[in-house]
Amino acid sequence: MKLLYDWHDNPNIDIFLMNIYFNSENVMKNNSKYANELINDIEEYLMYLINNHYNIDIIMQKLNKLLYISTFDNKPIIDNGITYLYQEPVITRDKYILLNNGIKGDNKLTTKERRKLYLYKGLSQFIFNYDNDMTEEFSNVYGNDSDKKIANNGWKLITDTLAQELAEKITYDTIKKERPNKRVGIEENDYLNINGSLVVSRLECERPFEELIVFFGTTLSNVGNIFDYSHNKIMDDLIKKALNSDLSNQIISEYIYKGNGKELYNLLYLMGLLVNEKYASYGKRIIKNISINQAEANNIYNTIIEECNKLFTLDEDIYEDVPICKNIKRLRNQ
Repeated sequence: MKLLYDWHDNPNIDIFLMNIYFNSENVMKNNSKYANELINDIEEYLMYLINNHYNIDIIMQKLNKLLYISTFDNKPIIDNGITYLYQEPVITRDKYILLNNGIKGDNKLTTKERRKLYLYKGLSQFIFNYDNDMTEEFSNVYGNDSDKKIANNGWKLITDTLAQELAEKITYDTIKKERPNKRVGIEENDYLNINGSLVVSRLECERPFEELIVFFGTTLSNVGNIFDYSHNKIMDDLIKKALNSDLSNQIISEYIYKGNGKELYNLLYLMGLLVNEKYASYGKRIIKNISINQAEANNIYNTIIEECNKLFTLDEDIYEDVPICKNIKRLRNQ
């Protein structure tokens, strides 16, 4: 195993990289060259987080639960009674990450660079994992057996979107390419044509959800400030929360402290309905007996934004020059 950096001052990272290398090489049938490529990409990911002053100790506590990284062929596989068609580029589970062998390059990223991007998304999803005792207890308190599975999957909308944002930031930084600017409208592979041309995003996937996460971020403390309440600032602050703590636990604690536990559950339920349709596009709808049409998806999308506006944490009269505050005031006056 050949490393890019000397990790002797970070023995926890050194041991982690060694374990991932040998476990992954074994799972991939002694493909040492690709295993080493993965390790070097992980090194750059971790170095970016260290250089940007995220809490590497908390991050490594989470990553140490990862056993290996491997690949999968783009064909149907049955897992826990569900048939997966595997059109998604990365699969993240409790102990491992799988990258799609069908990942291809394009005019923005080479095949190797795009594999790196989705490796980074998988690592970020693993760190942002929301499946814990607190989220389960929260659903038990505010939900019932018929809807709490949908609400639980609402966390995926939050964590997957933040994971995509972080993966793109680190990928473009490490390959020294300029990240594409925001794109308006939908693309052929968008799984939800939500609000048509109104979708604005710089993400390459999770595109319909980026705006929702920005509005959701406005309901939380220490997200944005008087000097910067921009789209990028909100996303960066949410990622900081997710990397430096347990994001789902922080969100639950804050909402309950403000007496808004039920409101959070309702938001997660609506998000879960949209996530369900996302996975339907891969041939694996999470809740098989529930589906929504285009008009319903648009209505849910707008309802989430309206509910977030009601929970906005800043006084828009004070911050009236901030674009997002102007938008919230306009929506409230409609």
